[in-house]
Amino acid sequence: MITDQIKLRKYEHILAISGTGVIAFSLWSIVKAVIYVILSPLSTFSEIMDPKELEQLQTIGIGERAADISIIGVILLMMILDVLLRIYIGRSAIADGRQGKKKTPVYLVLSILVAAGMIASNINRVQGYFQSDTEPVAESIRTMTVSWIVDLTSLLALIELIIAGIMVRRLRKGMD
Repeated sequence: MITDQIKLRKYEHILAISGTGVIAFSLWSIVKAVIYVILSPLSTFSEIMDPKELEQLQTIGIGERAADISIIGVILLMMILDVLLRIYIGRSAIADGRQGKKKTPVYLVLSILVAAGMIASNINRVQGYFQSDTEPVAESIRTMTVSWIVDLTSLLALIELIIAGIMVRRLRKGMD
């Protein structure tokens, strides 16, 4: 019984620390987007859009500039939602770990979904990188490597949060 209490305190501490890490890494998505725009600015998004999609937008009366603004708006909205989701996950984990509040496991489910999304995104990015027709530039390789290392670290913080959250739940259930 005493060892269960010690384990519980240990995993609660890990949960709180991991929650703080998830919040800190939530800001990484904003930093990454800013760095990407600075290192590889695009004059317009029409350069990366499918020409058929651009033509469809123009036929319904949306010009190239309006399409750029719409795309930027959607990207900003997704970034804000991502940051808010990670802040919610982190704050819930901190509350569950530090204050001993029995939070609903919603933050654990959201953590699993975010981690799965990060894994899929990184796999897709690496596949796209190796399937590209253009020869990689050294600057591009460095940028991608740094981004991938930080994303991997963020993923590890999420995985640690998930494991600690599950262990806290099991230990609390066993002590009741």
